[in-house]
Amino acid sequence: MRQSQIASEEAMIFNNQIGGERGVLDFMPLMEKEFERVERIVGKELTREAAYHYYDFYEMAHAIKSQLKTINVFCFRERKFSEDKISQGETYFRKLDRKSLWNILLDIIDIDQINHGFFEKKIKDKTVLKILKAYKDSFR
Repeated sequence: MRQSQIASEEAMIFNNQIGGERGVLDFMPLMEKEFERVERIVGKELTREAAYHYYDFYEMAHAIKSQLKTINVFCFRERKFSEDKISQGETYFRKLDRKSLWNILLDIIDIDQINHGFFEKKIKDKTVLKILKAYKDSFR
């Protein structure tokens, strides 16, 4: 495959799976709504331990994972980010390019295959939302 053909296929994947209509970015408002709902009831932002018990993202986590797994290149990639890098936070994510942010999402899915519940945990501690926001902001 030519380099330009690979680049255009990657752009299509990014647009269709992350930013396109019914892409992963469409889950951002739903996540924010759940965070606001629970924090309004409790009266403050939850700790990581409390977040695991109070937020309900089970179905959303499954829907996002299913969407990300439909990508052909998903099976043929090596993990690029460790759990430590994934937990770095918003400032770190804003420094990364789109492809790196995409790979972090896929790495979270990979880790979830071994450590069941890891993806949902990363939604609940707002890591996935921070990655998606950084991805969306990278277009500006």
